[in-house]
Amino acid sequence: MSIYTWIGIGIYAFFTLLPLKDAKNIGKWEITSIIINMIVLLAIILAHLFYSFNIWIGIFLLIILGIFLDKKTYTKKRLIIYASIFVVIGGVLYWLLNDILGSPESNTVLEHLIEYPDTSSLYFSKDGNVLISHNVEEARPLASVVKIVVAMEYAFQVEEGKVDPTTSIGLEDLDVYYIPKTDGGAHEAWLDSLETEKPTLQEVAKGMIKFSSNANTEYLMELLGLDAINNRLEVLDIENHEEIYPIVGALAISSYLKEKENLSKKALINRLNNMSMEEYRSLAKEVSQLLKSKQFAVTDVSDISMDIQRIWSDRLTGASAEAYGEIVSRISNNEFSSNVTSTLRDILEWPLAYESNQEKFDHIGAKGGSTAFVLNQVIYVETKQGERMEMVIMLDDLSLLQSLSLQKSIDHFLFKLIDDQDYIELVESELP
Repeated sequence: MSIYTWIGIGIYAFFTLLPLKDAKNIGKWEITSIIINMIVLLAIILAHLFYSFNIWIGIFLLIILGIFLDKKTYTKKRLIIYASIFVVIGGVLYWLLNDILGSPESNTVLEHLIEYPDTSSLYFSKDGNVLISHNVEEARPLASVVKIVVAMEYAFQVEEGKVDPTTSIGLEDLDVYYIPKTDGGAHEAWLDSLETEKPTLQEVAKGMIKFSSNANTEYLMELLGLDAINNRLEVLDIENHEEIYPIVGALAISSYLKEKENLSKKALINRLNNMSMEEYRSLAKEVSQLLKSKQFAVTDVSDISMDIQRIWSDRLTGASAEAYGEIVSRISNNEFSSNVTSTLRDILEWPLAYESNQEKFDHIGAKGGSTAFVLNQVIYVETKQGERMEMVIMLDDLSLLQSLSLQKSIDHFLFKLIDDQDYIELVESELP
């Protein structure tokens, strides 16, 4: 929290406690209200410090609490006024959210692609023919989509006998890379899905893709070797792809620098902004190794502010939509060896667990990737009729509302491309 937030909290606490100086003249209701206010205030502070609870939500809760603890609220006139205010505010918020976010069936995604060509890409291929190619050569931050390449290197090393997919992995070896509250609950969801505390290496790889566990990804990057992963891109002649480096190590850079160099928030942001990409990647690798050896751990995720997340997001490994269209096309069309393809399909085709997909597709593989500012999706399918399609959509520089709206609509948009030839032609004609 900033110094101004602490000052505001101090002022709030002072005026809350002020009536106690004349305790003889205040009643039980007022004393109870003061106690409840202070307990809630303390709980909000602790929740913010230890669990990154949003302080503005806390302030809103205190305002609501103040209304409910005010005796004057319970007069007929006040009740009518407050009820009217809440109804109006609720109605306006409901209208705004529905208007802004839209329905899943809306054309939100297509409209965004048209309006923001400089920060969006769309690749769509059907039976080997690229039908939609919208800014597909521009490299954009991949976020978790990069995990497809990690899975690909894993599949090759399984075939080469360098790693054994049946090897049991201790959860403690993964936990060193886990930073709570930074992955949308992905790692915890994967842990909850396990039936054993000793998952196999194959299950770790599946958790990286289906649940998008960053901890699993970092572990696999270390096991397989970053040089091997990046060299595989060269061997396979995948162009327009930046160097892959540790995701978690990069996310922890800000906390590491703050602790090591004792930087203020402003100085830390300046330090990160002025850092070359070469130094940034090198530092991400260094921090990842420190996490592995338990010489460093992120103890306060509140250090990773939205400004710092923006720097992290912008500096994530980038690649073009065309590059990932080519990668999943090779998987979908069985261009790798049968062993590599089988391993990759087992990891990527988690959507086939759903009966609705089993009815439509012989194969469907998918990997999304998102940050607070990025929304990406990569899908390949083979329909029951034998049609093969590959789709890559990459959207960057998003506002919060744009991100929420697009997340709501993106799956509908992509599956409409799969199902509707007329819609393919419409999208193709609308995009510049």
